[in-house]
Amino acid sequence: MPSHHVQEVSRCEDDLRKLLAQESVRDTMTDLRTRGSINNEILQLVGESLAGAETHQSLLARITSNLAIDPNITAQVEVAAEVYNEAVCRLVGIQMRDKLPHEVRDMVYEYLVPDEVFLCAKSSCCRVLPLHVHDYSHDDDDSDSIANSHSDDGHDSDEDNENDDSDSDHESGIEECHDECEHISSLQPYIPTSARTKGDLICPEHYWRDHIIGAENARELIEAFYRTSTFIIEAESIGATRPETIPSVLLGEDRFGIGLSPIQYISHVRLELDVRGLAPLPFTTYFSQRWEIPSWIKSLGKLKQNARVEVSVCNSTCFLHYNQNAGILNKAMELMLPELVSLRRAGYRLVVKLGQDWYGELTSEKKMLAEWLDHMNTEAGEGEEQLASE
Repeated sequence: MPSHHVQEVSRCEDDLRKLLAQESVRDTMTDLRTRGSINNEILQLVGESLAGAETHQSLLARITSNLAIDPNITAQVEVAAEVYNEAVCRLVGIQMRDKLPHEVRDMVYEYLVPDEVFLCAKSSCCRVLPLHVHDYSHDDDDSDSIANSHSDDGHDSDEDNENDDSDSDHESGIEECHDECEHISSLQPYIPTSARTKGDLICPEHYWRDHIIGAENARELIEAFYRTSTFIIEAESIGATRPETIPSVLLGEDRFGIGLSPIQYISHVRLELDVRGLAPLPFTTYFSQRWEIPSWIKSLGKLKQNARVEVSVCNSTCFLHYNQNAGILNKAMELMLPELVSLRRAGYRLVVKLGQDWYGELTSEKKMLAEWLDHMNTEAGEGEEQLASE
């Protein structure tokens, strides 16, 4: 192992420790200044120590000045922490390549790739979008953690790092979304302009980049991403999105641009199909393009053999009376049946279940789904148990 990589980590760690110590002193001074302004005892103590020569505020200001604490120390700590993280990732990448066999490296990669990748293939913000990746907002605002970079080769050059703070979300393809699709906070094309940079919603971390972890390790990590992540396609039975276009993008285009064929790796896809377009009037104003429902199922047949395929039947028409649920589910299953059977016969590991957004207790709906699954098992080949509900 090159000793200069070890020395680099040690140097970066020392720099970070010094900055953190300065930041701690700065915080202590700030705390004393705040407390001194409201605490008579501290005021008296500072006054006695100065013998009336200075106010406590001027004393603390002079102490801070003498310590040479930069007021922008927090920004310096953030930069130093990033440099340290890069150095550690670089060293770990070399150690993995030198000491671990491929099988063990794959086990490490599985902890680094996202468990689930949410893909939006439906109308959003009153628009019909191509295949997009999105994240969900939480109680804490994560938007500040999404910086932007425009390095097309997976690298962050020095110039890129300098411009990270000035780049806008719009320029990197990230846009805020405040639509009816639950609580999506950001949308970005699945095929990004700058993969493996800070602006990538899927893989913004240092360890995805060639010049950090090494090109060979990065390639293995990307292979693990395709092989182990669950790709969740959120679709609906209305709108102008053509179902057949989604697999062509997901399976046919390498979002990382390194020449991989995703169709050879992707083995777990979940289709969350919203069938609200089947709701009877006046419960919905949407026009149901019924041909799209079986087309969505058929599009999954482009996955490699023995892939795990989940179909989650959803209904976001929350104002619909629960007595209508059974009718909608019955229509949906009737439309999907031929294609589901085809998938099963083709050797896919198939799971069909109800989504979480149905209204009511769903006792009758669950019974109905079980009956449909029994029927499909019979159609696909009696005695084979790979088609089941969860």
